[in-house]
Amino acid sequence: MTADANQAAQPWEPEQTVGAELAQALIAEQFPQLAPVRLVAYGSGWDNTAYLVNDEFVFRFPRRAIAVPLLRTEARVLPTIAKHLQIQISAPVFVGQPSERFEWPFTGAREIPGQTACRARLSGDQRSQLVPALVEFMASLHGLTPAQVPGVGGDTFGRNDLPKRIDHAHARLGDAVDRGLIDDPRVFAAIIEAVPRDVVFRNDILVHGDLYARHLIVQTSIEDRRTELAGIIDWGDVHRGDPYLDLALAHSLLPTAARQAFWRGYEAKRGPVSQDTWKLARFRSLYSSLMIAVYGNDIGDRALVNEGQWALQNLVDARD
Repeated sequence: MTADANQAAQPWEPEQTVGAELAQALIAEQFPQLAPVRLVAYGSGWDNTAYLVNDEFVFRFPRRAIAVPLLRTEARVLPTIAKHLQIQISAPVFVGQPSERFEWPFTGAREIPGQTACRARLSGDQRSQLVPALVEFMASLHGLTPAQVPGVGGDTFGRNDLPKRIDHAHARLGDAVDRGLIDDPRVFAAIIEAVPRDVVFRNDILVHGDLYARHLIVQTSIEDRRTELAGIIDWGDVHRGDPYLDLALAHSLLPTAARQAFWRGYEAKRGPVSQDTWKLARFRSLYSSLMIAVYGNDIGDRALVNEGQWALQNLVDARD
């Protein structure tokens, strides 16, 4: 999901969808080394339809024109980013070109074994177990210099346009109330209104840009229920920007004590983070969680609804 795509009332509605037969044909034509192509539906999001190919690769086909530059960004920069991170990411191995059959590019990356954090139905303890890996991942990503990862541009979605984002947040808050996803909007409205308005945003930090539970791949041991972070997917929003966009994950994913542990670990590696950044991260978490809950409700994805509601309740319960 690209939570910043708000150009339509329901931005997740596809402009076109690549069916299994067409996907199979496109892959076989452009990548004959994968023939015979065996594929199964892998899922779909706001921007892409995905298939698991030959039990090894996840191929993604854009559903909307706005997703095309995001896919191209992934193809251009993820192979380089992957060299600098210890965790697996969805770096494309195959890049399909536009053709008469399909006007947009498409990509294939190795599948990261596991499941998305929203489908894993993580307990509070399991969420807390992810803290060390999240600290290491985020600190490493935010520490990469332009020289290490050339060609990454700045924000093109107006993520730091606070008046616009505040208006959208209030609108989604109303949507959540209308759908019966939350009872009392006042505490969330207070978070929105507490957003600092005179912030000077950074534009020099490499950020994922769309970190939330659906983009975390986790693995859980059947024996002891230990959970590990296996990988990070869906990097179309990667850019040079402000770290609060990624730090929002701590508010939406982690219980209070774990969030504090994350904060201490991140600051130990990256230095002090201002209270304004922390407040912006909290607002971003609210903004994204409202979007997730409403989106999940409208497409009938109960796992996303549950994760969005968990994150929203987590914001209510937070003591920091």
